[in-house]
Amino acid sequence: SSRTPYYVTSIIESNTTARRVLEAGLPGLPTYRPWQRFSTLALPSRSWPARAPAGVAVVQGSADRRAEVAACLQRNYARYSLAPLWTEEDLASPERCRGLRPEDFVLAVRADRVVGCLAVWDQRAFKQHVVRGYSGRVERWRRPINLAARVSLLPRLPDVGRPLDEASLSHAAVDDDDAAIMLTLVSAALGMARARGLDFVTLGLSERNPMLAAVKARFRHLEYRSILYLVHWEDGRAAAAALDDRP
Repeated sequence: SSRTPYYVTSIIESNTTARRVLEAGLPGLPTYRPWQRFSTLALPSRSWPARAPAGVAVVQGSADRRAEVAACLQRNYARYSLAPLWTEEDLASPERCRGLRPEDFVLAVRADRVVGCLAVWDQRAFKQHVVRGYSGRVERWRRPINLAARVSLLPRLPDVGRPLDEASLSHAAVDDDDAAIMLTLVSAALGMARARGLDFVTLGLSERNPMLAAVKARFRHLEYRSILYLVHWEDGRAAAAALDDRP
């Protein structure tokens, strides 16, 4: 059968009402099984740079290194659950990687081998988050917050009706989960984002990802927490249960 055995969905951790209803096993609904917590970090593009580990150079991506990036993603994502399979063709595809160019990647290179990669994926041309309003308290304090942002590392709060100047950090992979290399890549990506006029970037990681604690400790951030659920009907129970506890 070609029927999908199970689905993955996310629900905001603080939305206890929705979680309680969906986890109650009500007749007519599929099973919603909490699986892993997931953190989305908003990282201001203005930050102090991180020093690269000895023997590692950070370079901008290029088309001639696309095959090496795909290989880095494949060997590292094999250690994770539900990770996408990226081929060289996928990375060049205008459908799978719409608006993502080779030069949007930062690469960690050791002895001429790509040992880590990260992309600044600016999707504003086709997907935007637009501010439709602020709560009364935030609106009253927005001007002082924006004045303080000029001398701090925090992004400004845009006017109502304006899109957020943001991008996603994607295609993150580091050999051996080397936190020092990951921090260097994030730092380089933030520098790239800042040069392109972006106020902040977002990075999503499972709570079981060993990189999460390192990034949170090193960079100023705001954290958006959600719960990943495995969702299935009775005929998909066995397939969902077969998933292990990898990030």
